[in-house]
Amino acid sequence: MNYIERKISKRLVEEAGYFPIITVIGARQVGKTTLIKKTFPEKEYFSFEPLVNREYFNNDPWSFFERFKKGAFFDEVQHVPDLFSYLQTVVDENQISGQFIISGSQNLFINEKISQSLAGRVGILQLFPFTVSELKPKELLRNSLNSIFLGWYPSIYDKGIPPKLWYSNYINTYIEKDVRQLLNIRDIHKFKRFLEICASSAGQLFVLENIIKIAGVSKNTAYHWLSILEQTFIIYFLRPSHRNYKKRIIKTPKLYFYDTGIICSLLNLTEKSIKNPNNIDIYGHLFENMIVSEIKKELHNLNISYNLYYWRDDKGNNEVDLLIEKDRNYIPIEIKSSKTPKADFAKSLNTWINDISDNSENGYIIYGGKEERRINNSCFVSWNALEIIYTDIIS
Repeated sequence: MNYIERKISKRLVEEAGYFPIITVIGARQVGKTTLIKKTFPEKEYFSFEPLVNREYFNNDPWSFFERFKKGAFFDEVQHVPDLFSYLQTVVDENQISGQFIISGSQNLFINEKISQSLAGRVGILQLFPFTVSELKPKELLRNSLNSIFLGWYPSIYDKGIPPKLWYSNYINTYIEKDVRQLLNIRDIHKFKRFLEICASSAGQLFVLENIIKIAGVSKNTAYHWLSILEQTFIIYFLRPSHRNYKKRIIKTPKLYFYDTGIICSLLNLTEKSIKNPNNIDIYGHLFENMIVSEIKKELHNLNISYNLYYWRDDKGNNEVDLLIEKDRNYIPIEIKSSKTPKADFAKSLNTWINDISDNSENGYIIYGGKEERRINNSCFVSWNALEIIYTDIIS
């Protein structure tokens, strides 16, 4: 298959014009190496994964950098901790924009080293799994159910690896290589069970006490594990909108995964089981997770740094799935997996706009259908046509 253009590549080139070092971070297997090679084909590629390459650097760092006077793309930099201090000296002497591009698999390690040695010298970009706008031109989107099940990782589309096989290996590799090193966990099975419980809560209110009880871990352990899952780009939290900042922090967040294919694998779901009428709630949560993650990824790719929240009234009768904060205004979005647009889908949306918010812009209902429609002043947008919303945000 031909290379699938990544939306963030324009940002990558732009920031390389300002900073001497560019760092690309992200989860394992999101395509960081491929992106950088395609964006900067003139850069010599050097990976520190082979032991011999690490020894080459460690034996004589200054001679090593003599070879790369014009710059390079250094991959798997977590294997050579001393590299960062030498990079600082080299770029301070040369003052060349975009001289070095670096990436690796241990994002926590890289961020720590950057803060210690390269602050102010490096532009940091995060690469996510594919988005709708990246796959759509290649006609790789069948329907929302199929996209939820396949997920958005490149190997599923580039190599045609069956999702069940790929995600199973991915999760095991993530736990064995990342989690073991970061957490020094003895009972790795308990962590995987914790991850599965988190997957069962995706797209829903995250009640930590319930998770702790089911997983059989302490609160401190749960907090630590959740932090690692966030920092390795597996999960993230969406906090409620509230005028009082303290209340916003302490109120119950909603949990999402960056990729729905991981959820399906952890919960042993298939396209057939998701489609089962008895699992309509599961499908609804998965669809919401997919849309919220899609918007989060795309806003980052477009370099739009707006805050994202959700809103729910005290009684739980009304909830707006997503609020995009724009210049102190909010764009409210309701998410429905149904393929048929219905007027009552806008109930909570209208409550927010008319009774709660003093500064909301037009709202949207993202649904599982194919066409854009208006019903009683509500704009229905297809799940694979979200560029309508992005245009509104940018304008």
